[in-house]
Amino acid sequence: MTNLRPSLLRTSACAALAAVVLMLHPSSVHAADPVEKIVAVVNDEAISEDDLNGRIKLAMLAGSYPDTPEVREKLMPQVLRSLIDDQLRIQEAKRLKLTVDKEEVQNELKQTAESNHQTLDQFKELLAKQGVPFSTMEKQTNAQVAWRKVVQKEIRHRVEVTDEEIDAAYSKMMASVNKQQYLVAEIFLSVDSPSDDARVKAFADNLEDQLQHGANFAKLAQQFSQAAGAAQGGDLGTVQDGELPDEIDQTIRKMAPGTISQPVRSQAGYNIVLLRAKGDALAGDPNLAEIHLKNVLIPFTKQPTKEDLPRLVQEAQQIGATLSNCAAIDAKGKRDGLGGDLGPPGQMVKVSSLPRGIAAAVGTLAVNQISQPVPTNDGMMLFMVCARKDPPKREPPTKEQVGTQIFLDRLDMQQQRYLSDLRSSGFVDVRV
Repeated sequence: MTNLRPSLLRTSACAALAAVVLMLHPSSVHAADPVEKIVAVVNDEAISEDDLNGRIKLAMLAGSYPDTPEVREKLMPQVLRSLIDDQLRIQEAKRLKLTVDKEEVQNELKQTAESNHQTLDQFKELLAKQGVPFSTMEKQTNAQVAWRKVVQKEIRHRVEVTDEEIDAAYSKMMASVNKQQYLVAEIFLSVDSPSDDARVKAFADNLEDQLQHGANFAKLAQQFSQAAGAAQGGDLGTVQDGELPDEIDQTIRKMAPGTISQPVRSQAGYNIVLLRAKGDALAGDPNLAEIHLKNVLIPFTKQPTKEDLPRLVQEAQQIGATLSNCAAIDAKGKRDGLGGDLGPPGQMVKVSSLPRGIAAAVGTLAVNQISQPVPTNDGMMLFMVCARKDPPKREPPTKEQVGTQIFLDRLDMQQQRYLSDLRSSGFVDVRV
């Protein structure tokens, strides 16, 4: 644990000296400025209530949570945990004399905006409308950039993969090349001690509930996941059958594409898995498929609450069941103006160019297959693929690719251990 006694003594001495000065010079006393409440101290640095409130608002925006006292209370412990981890990441970068330039943070923020098909100014405007200070996003991004530099300097060189390990993994993979492969994303929440298990499980259940009711997986992963891929929306890419830990592998085998798992207890914590697609191990990346889409809007009559969403999803599914092909969507559009082509008639678009929520819903649809309902600000959307051009099959993986995947998996594990060590060796005082 970091020894704070000298700094605390200095603080106490300064406070005493200030009190003497004020007693000697009463005419110099002014009305005190409002003191910002401190919610946690991480080593010798404070996290303010404003910091916590800003991050809670960002989490509510990411998960489409209603802004209620009950929701804030549920989110607060895990959001504060994320803020503490970010502070530890930044402090470790400073200890290693690693600096993060403002330009690096701005470039990262631009990439985040572009991944949501927005300019940085549009992204700022969106956050402002939701009451999220842009400084909240800047601080979070600063921590991500700082941690990448820590990983590069301090952790990366610790990871070793031998030729024998690569050969064994490659042989195993080639033996299963005709088996299933999965395109997955994850949200990982670590459990550092047995006493923490119930709290983390409750929060994982809450996240899963939000995801089942339409929350954006990538945004929640960015806010809460403690795995290395959090900044990329939790994407793990393509994994082979049997490649993930057994408990997760068994869960994925039972899942249908486009579905989200319940929290799965792994050795280090809880995992929530999104199965984007599954199929032949050498099938082309579904994100590179070109498709022609039609869509149907089922407008909301009023702004729905979280409790309304299950009923609205069911009603949208019932409407979708009546639409057997793309001609039926056109006919509906002629009747009520709420169905037709998504974009110019007949235009083919890459799945990867679509917003993430839509891409996840339509990426693996067959022609004339209706999607699951996708909640939007205006209503429930249904999508149907009217034409599809899949990418060519992939070549089998090379030994170099297998080695890279082993390396990245081990690097992720080392990052989690390193951060856990920072938590256990540091001084953390939570005051809420």
